[in-house]
Amino acid sequence: GTTFGGSIFAASDPFFMLMLIGIFGIRDYIIWDKAATIEYKRPARSTLNFRFLITDEDIAAIEKDLAEHGKSEPVLHVDAVDREGHVCATVSKTLYIRKKDSRPEA
Repeated sequence: GTTFGGSIFAASDPFFMLMLIGIFGIRDYIIWDKAATIEYKRPARSTLNFRFLITDEDIAAIEKDLAEHGKSEPVLHVDAVDREGHVCATVSKTLYIRKKDSRPEA
């Protein structure tokens, strides 16, 4: 009667990376998933919705990291919300971004 946790996790997997590829482009940047965690908060007994959001502040922080360090490792979060508005799980994704022609400092 509940949604398998692995299915919740898988449903959230590619979106932040794909969004960042759309924002920064694949031609000039390497953008990879680096790490992920999920915190299950309550059983999911209905359809879940995710709202993936990358803010202007997130983009500015990534651009600052790129300029100062040659790479950025933002941590972005998304909630899995049931039809009653309860958060059933929170997923945190760490991404790795750098320009293709730059190397991060050792």
